[in-house]
Amino acid sequence: MKIMKNVLSKNLYDDCIIDLKKKFNSRCWYSSSLLWDKNIKIQQSGMCVMTPVSPQLRTLIEQEIKSHLPNYNELLLQYYVWQPHSGISMHHDKDYIFGGTIYLNEKWSPNSGGWFIWEDAKTSETGVYKSLLPTKNVMVLNDEHETHLVTSVSSGCSENRYTIQLWGLQ
Repeated sequence: MKIMKNVLSKNLYDDCIIDLKKKFNSRCWYSSSLLWDKNIKIQQSGMCVMTPVSPQLRTLIEQEIKSHLPNYNELLLQYYVWQPHSGISMHHDKDYIFGGTIYLNEKWSPNSGGWFIWEDAKTSETGVYKSLLPTKNVMVLNDEHETHLVTSVSSGCSENRYTIQLWGLQ
């Protein structure tokens, strides 16, 4: 697992927030309750909604992060809105060359849930996990197919958890 701080320029980060907020009032959203495999929804009672990143921003994001990514033929980019009680069960992104997350919340409290947890492939001990609190403009990149999960977002959270999810395809 690789973690990169300030992966997007300030202007591009701000443009992503504006683009995401514009989409709030449009009918372009998909639901994890309908699209995700049942195995990654185990013990998860909440739901994420997702929508593609706008094409012009998609190109700019790809230009800024490409040097951090393994080779790929196609890059998928989606906004995710993690609502209260949403999370994702332990899984690995085996159908992709890599998976990644860019965190968009300005601040995130440790008590709000939504922690990213993974089993480090470099750790020889099984049962040893690492965790990352969602932090503004940090990208976590899973290019070793490490198993990972996102803990449920707290029902008392003052805002949703916002991310850009990315996957590399052959």
